[in-house]
Formats: sequence, C-alpha cells, structure tokens
Amino acid sequence: MQIKAITIEEIYQEILDRKRNRFPRNTWNSDKNNDMAKRVTRYLVTNILNWNEEQIKQYWNNALIVKYRLQGLLKLKYENSPYAMINDVYPNRFKEWEFKMTPLNFWTKEKALEALRWTIEEKEKLTDNQLLQKYTMNWLKRHRLWTPLIRYWNGSPYAMINDLYPNKYEKHSFRGYINKY
Repeated sequence: MQIKAITIEEIYQEILDRKRNRFPRNTWNSDKNNDMAKRVTRYLVTNILNWNEEQIKQYWNNALIVKYRLQGLLKLKYENSPYAMINDVYPNRFKEWEFKMTPLNFWTKEKALEALRWTIEEKEKLTDNQLLQKYTMNWLKRHRLWTPLIRYWNGSPYAMINDLYPNKYEKHSFRGYINKY
C-alpha cells in the first residue's frame, strides 16, 4: 500500500475549500526555516489572488490574511506583521512605507526622511529641477508620506524637504509653493 504525501499547498487549498478546518497541529512550530510558511504565502499571492506588486502594496493587510485563513501563521511566525510575512516571501522587494497601511507605530522622523530620500533618489530618480516641479502635498500623499508630514513637520512640505536637504532649496522655488510651506 502506497501513501501519497500531501503538500502544504494542497492542505491550504483544502482549508480554503472548507474540506479541512485548519492546518495540522504544530505545522508552524515544526517549520524551522519558515519554508512552509513562505510556500503558503506565495501560493496565496500567486495562485489564489494572482496579484502583481502594485496589488500587493495596495491590498496586503491583516484583514486579508485573516479572510484567507492564515491568521495563525501570521501570529505564530510573523508576530502579527503583514509586512514581515510578505517580506519573508519576497525579501527586500518592498519598503514598509509603500504599503497602504504601514505597521503600527512605524513612522519616526528618521524613517520618514529615509522614505523621502529613497522616493526622490531611487524610486523616482528626480533631478533638482524635476523635484522643484513635482514636490507638492499631493505628491507626498501619492507616495504615502502624508502621515509623517503631518506628525513631524506640521503639514509643511518645505520643512520636511529642508530637513532632508538642509538649505539646498528656497521655499519659493517649488512649483506648489503656498504660504503653509
């Protein structure tokens, strides 16, 4: 009599199909290198959701993980951090601030400046002239930097950019200059 081994992906599909209630006992405790956790997460993202990177950044969150019955995995292996979970599967592909919801208590002044620098210099690769034309409140909102702008710079985009690049730009040089700057 030959016994067929069942993969973690097949078990997960049975859970989604309601043929099983949960993963076998101690599944995640015995997963020392998170290999099974990564496989299940990748299966959800690529096979079930069929998402691209932009969709992951927009919709990956705690509620979705619970909806797709992976709350135990999230809690046991990733300390309830959706970012840690997706970063384990796709290491260093995403920055925390690119997600619609950043982790609780994520923003510090230093992280906000790092995110602003990364967005300007690496993601957008803006020249000085392009920065002067594009850097506005709406640009900061679009790049998910609104929360730290309000929290640490009192809603002043100029104060934020001046902290990143001290005395490099004058307020009136920005296209979107308004009195609040």
